Amino acid sequence: MKDVLSVQEAPATKAKDDKMRDLFEQVAPSYDSVTAIVSLGMDRRWRKKAVGYLAKMMGQPRQGPRSKPQQEPREILDACCGTGELTFLLAGAFPEAALTGIDFSDAMIMRAKHKMLRAGEKRGVQPARIKFLQADMNGLPFADRRFDLVTVAFGLRNSVCCQQSLAELRRVLRPGGVLSVLDCVTPRRSLANSICRCYYHNWVPFVGGLVHSRKQYAHLPASIETFGAPSDITRLLHTSGFADVIVQPIFRDIVCHFIAT
Repeated sequence: MKDVLSVQEAPATKAKDDKMRDLFEQVAPSYDSVTAIVSLGMDRRWRKKAVGYLAKMMGQPRQGPRSKPQQEPREILDACCGTGELTFLLAGAFPEAALTGIDFSDAMIMRAKHKMLRAGEKRGVQPARIKFLQADMNGLPFADRRFDLVTVAFGLRNSVCCQQSLAELRRVLRPGGVLSVLDCVTPRRSLANSICRCYYHNWVPFVGGLVHSRKQYAHLPASIETFGAPSDITRLLHTSGFADVIVQPIFRDIVCHFIAT
């Protein structure tokens, strides 16, 4: 994956970014229902498993004679928050934290705000603790070293420049903070890879086409294949300045959770 872009490539990059934003603007109203059908209802389970791991991890003592206990986060950033599903789960897991959810799609942010007002209390979430803002993770409107925990679920692979996105996410992370990346990856085994390719190229566009059009979901296979295998994402995190990376398989080696510090 080539993320270092020349000046000549910048217009094409902006066009790709605008195209991706327009796509999510169009699918926002039915995003949750289509995602649930496409993932066979497992997407929420994947998020809950990742959040459960983070909740267990944050507060556990680190290894080493001079290590201090990892404190529960006071401020959390959920990048590419979409309609807020992961944000709400994080709010439930960390009841003392202030949360900020950002997405480059205004339609997604509007959906997240609507869900928060409609069902925030039912989810056990205090709306006052959560802010949803339209922003791009390639240019975050936050000061350096602000957040204790930064998360991005099913969004990093859609970035036009993953290295730039990771540089921004690392910039706003406090020293000793945690970056959590949850996403689909390319399976290492050939059989699983073949099954996934069939699934992404056929089932996903078919379901999406029932609600919108097939072409609006045609980007998914390429985005996953370009994102690479777990080893590729681990290498990308290391080259982006993260010293330690833990890889947690969420669904075999098809969906993985990367915890970087």
